[in-house]
Amino acid sequence: MLTELEAQNRKDARTNFVKAAWRGDEPAALLPLASAAGLTAEEADRLVRRICLGKEQIERTSRLPTLRKEAAGAKARFDKIQAHASAETSRLESEVDTAAFEADTVLKAQCAAENDARALLMLLDEGLLPPEHAPREVLYLVEKREAEQRSWQADSARTAAREERDRRLADERDAEERLANLPVTVHYDRAKSEMKDRLKVAKKRLADAEDRLAKAEAAADAARKAIP
Repeated sequence: MLTELEAQNRKDARTNFVKAAWRGDEPAALLPLASAAGLTAEEADRLVRRICLGKEQIERTSRLPTLRKEAAGAKARFDKIQAHASAETSRLESEVDTAAFEADTVLKAQCAAENDARALLMLLDEGLLPPEHAPREVLYLVEKREAEQRSWQADSARTAAREERDRRLADERDAEERLANLPVTVHYDRAKSEMKDRLKVAKKRLADAEDRLAKAEAAADAARKAIP
């Protein structure tokens, strides 16, 4: 009889403890209820934590209808955007394929026309194409070839002028070195005078070579820029 009464009291105390925990009562109020229910402090804390989690789950569960509605709307928007993106991707891929085909076709036609122009140039060179019948592109190739030839000649002249300048510079430096290291002999004065004359001539030739080089460089630059 007493055992059953004690068990019932503990059951009622546990029920009161659970209700108090759901109400959010302070620990001081929960402790005697836990003791009456035969719960240790650790067991009581574990139950309180589970009840707190249950409160959070209730809050989230109460939002379930709203979340379902929002999820359905978001999914519908996603499906719509995805369908639009797929259609747009297909359209763009089709445009890319069309543009690639057109570009390839035009490029092949350009290459074929350029080959024809070079073939006509050969006919012109062989005297088999009267100049008055030559297309403008063929005449352009003639003009370009002649301009390239002039540029090559001007560049060769610049190279020759630079080599001459280098030789004249070496001569001038050699004359300066010889004059500076002229040995003192019986004919020193005459040798010094002759070396000074030689140095003067070397300087004059160097100045002329530098002037020709400057003109050759300007001519080469102009010839290169003149290539159409």
